[in-house]
Amino acid sequence: SKAAHEFLHILVPLHLHSREIADFDFRSPRMSRHLWLYEGCTEYFQMLARARDTLLEPKEFLRELLGNLRTMQLFYRERSASLVELSQRVLEPDYQKLYPVVYMHGPVVAFCLDVTIRRLTDGRMTLLDLIRRAMDKYGPDRPFRDDELFDELTAMVHPSLREFFRRYVEGTELPPIGECIAALGYRYSDSA
Repeated sequence: SKAAHEFLHILVPLHLHSREIADFDFRSPRMSRHLWLYEGCTEYFQMLARARDTLLEPKEFLRELLGNLRTMQLFYRERSASLVELSQRVLEPDYQKLYPVVYMHGPVVAFCLDVTIRRLTDGRMTLLDLIRRAMDKYGPDRPFRDDELFDELTAMVHPSLREFFRRYVEGTELPPIGECIAALGYRYSDSA
């Protein structure tokens, strides 16, 4: 799964990235707000690829996703941060400790984002479709403006998608995992 994750970076950030990534200054680094996209969505896509190749059965896919959620909640016991805040401040010592959260919280958010996009478009679009559209618009040589990405993605899907980003990526609310799992025909009970 690690090799799949690294391979899938051809999507993000190699073909879709912000100016902060395109013009990265190693001496005076300025981090992008979208580490959740670069790492979290990539981790979700590798899980999805394994599920589509039947290397990961649906229940195992959900079990892995929920394992990420539980582990993420352990990291956040002492301090919670939005994915945007974590992304921008990941080089600071207090936030470096939270870095693994991107690989746990990111896929959970990406899963819920995928389900939300499917719901808002009546199944005509997925998160991967949205990433492809954004790649077509920007590509490897046209980085997006860090602070405009959520509005750009929203415009490609549905106005209601902006609320998702505000609450679950810019904000600290947990995404509606139970609702999203129910959309797949499963029941979720948070016993934590």
